[in-house]
Amino acid sequence: MVRMAVIVRKVVAIAVPMAAIASPMAVSDRAISPPNFAVDQPGRIKRQFTHAGRLTAAGSKLHRNRAKPATTFAMELVARTRIVLWEGGSLWAVDARPEAERTIRSTDSHAHHALQIVISLGGTFRLSTADGSVENAPVVVAADVAHWFEAEGRVALAFVEPESRLGRAISERLDFEGGMARVPADVVGDFAAEVAAATDPEALAAAGRALHERMAGDVRAGLPDFRVRRVLAWAQDNLETAGGLAEAAAVAGLSPGRLRHLFVEQTGLPFKTYLLWLRMTRAVTAISAGASLTQAAHEAGFADSPHFSRTFRRMFGIAPASLQMT
Repeated sequence: MVRMAVIVRKVVAIAVPMAAIASPMAVSDRAISPPNFAVDQPGRIKRQFTHAGRLTAAGSKLHRNRAKPATTFAMELVARTRIVLWEGGSLWAVDARPEAERTIRSTDSHAHHALQIVISLGGTFRLSTADGSVENAPVVVAADVAHWFEAEGRVALAFVEPESRLGRAISERLDFEGGMARVPADVVGDFAAEVAAATDPEALAAAGRALHERMAGDVRAGLPDFRVRRVLAWAQDNLETAGGLAEAAAVAGLSPGRLRHLFVEQTGLPFKTYLLWLRMTRAVTAISAGASLTQAAHEAGFADSPHFSRTFRRMFGIAPASLQMT
């Protein structure tokens, strides 16, 4: 996440266009029976599907029916969320309204540059990728993996930047299958109670950071190449004026072609995409502080508000205008 000297807290009322929340699967008019989820060994997700609209299983062979989420344009209040951000991560404590009080059940399919940890805080959820679904069991979805998400009640979403020390350790420790991995029981611990007891942003951030540390365990992953670290720090400190790959290459002391290859190798994404992620987190921070979408877009370095809105929807599955902040 963008470097911040002060933790930002926001409470948002999410009013989503007919297809969304911070990661949930738009519901079609076909009947969908829930998939059965089980874990057969640490980090392994065993899929037993009876999910008519998404995935079905015949014996040991998995058949896919990738029905796209339906999209309409009505606005509806879906959830309230407390968010704290710090360098390298964030925690979203979501309280989604009962499904009986709303018609929207899910986000559009989307992907973002962060590992996403999902843990129930007493509520229910379903996290889905093209290869399977997980209901209610603590789970991590890998960075840049397309997914959609639906929830009811209180659920935590913790985001970890994959190039950070903890992000690299978590990626090394877990065994991802179909873009997802189970969260070990000892990692979850009393996390729900810790979040419930967090009455201020500092305490909420402390709970999120402690979760990230437990997720990493004893793994001591190496940091990215020092030249890539130099570019990462430069981009974060100069986001308003940061140019393209040629400027970043000069900072790294490499040719543009060499930096292009090295950056993807070390972070998993192109430099241009990383800049978009930084701009997105900067804009979210501005919106949480009360800026309009246009003000946030300009402050974060987007070309204009439509450019910001398109990028936001692609990364989070909803339009930024769907978030009513209070």
